[in-house]
Amino acid sequence: MVPAGDVLYLGGEATDGCAMRGRAAIYRLQADGETSLFWTENTLFPGNVAGMQVLDDELLAAVGYERSLGIETRRPSSGGYSKRWGDQDSASREAALLRIDRRGEVIRRANFSAGLAIFVHGLEVIGGRPLLYGTVGGIPAVARQ
Repeated sequence: MVPAGDVLYLGGEATDGCAMRGRAAIYRLQADGETSLFWTENTLFPGNVAGMQVLDDELLAAVGYERSLGIETRRPSSGGYSKRWGDQDSASREAALLRIDRRGEVIRRANFSAGLAIFVHGLEVIGGRPLLYGTVGGIPAVARQ
């Protein structure tokens, strides 16, 4: 949630019907009580808005994604031990930093993928530059499951 003048932006995950997971979405709440969908991801993969900040005339959003993969799951040959026990072979967790204009249009996107799971937890602006924070690899102690 981030205020911008008399508007409040609320980000998270919007589901449709009885879906288990939804797509990343941001709603705009106005001072007069009107609420409207400001932006939603147009991908088929589940995602959520992990953080937002207002910078100049743009809304910055940190978004986490879970992309399903169709790859073979392999068992470790070391008797069950794996240094990457928290990484799933069937999904890739990625992140993106979006710059969204006042109309709800994405004007710039930076995608992040590391070969390991990326769990983005939030976004700060330091010295006029956005900084995403979270963890890479495994499942962090506090994570959206």
